[in-house]
Formats: sequence, structure tokens, C-alpha cells
Amino acid sequence: MEIAERKKRQIADFYKEEFLRHKCRLECQRTFFQEKTYEEIESVLNRIIDEMDKICEVENFEELAHISVRAAQSIGKNFFVSV
Repeated sequence: MEIAERKKRQIADFYKEEFLRHKCRLECQRTFFQEKTYEEIESVLNRIIDEMDKICEVENFEELAHISVRAAQSIGKNFFVSV
């Protein structure tokens, strides 16, 4: 495996872990969401995690992944700010 491929793999693995962490946080906050909303958010996180290997092939992958993680972070933060 060449260096560039290995780097992409490491970055993809890092972001998979980040989204798994956000999925765990979501689970802790489950009671604060309507069931349909929770299921929609969980579905999006699962899809991102499952497709991270494909996503890492995008030219601006690191920027895209960073923005996606920031969006996932804001789900819980924005919820508790509005309560």
C-alpha cells in the first residue's frame, strides 16, 4: 500500500471513529428527541460511517469530513441550547 493510500485509510478510520463517537452521544440523548427525528439522525450517521471509504476518495475529503463532524457536533449542542 503506497503512502498516499495509507494516509487516506488512516484519515478515513479517524473520521469513522469520530462519527461512531457522535452516534454514542446521540444514544445518550435519545430521550430528548422524537423517535422519528432520532431515527433519521441515526440513519444519516450510519450511512456516513458505512460509506466513509467511498467518501475518502473525494478530492476535498478532509474538508468534507471536517464539516460533517462539525455538523454532527452541533446536533446535541444546538438542542441543549434551545431547551
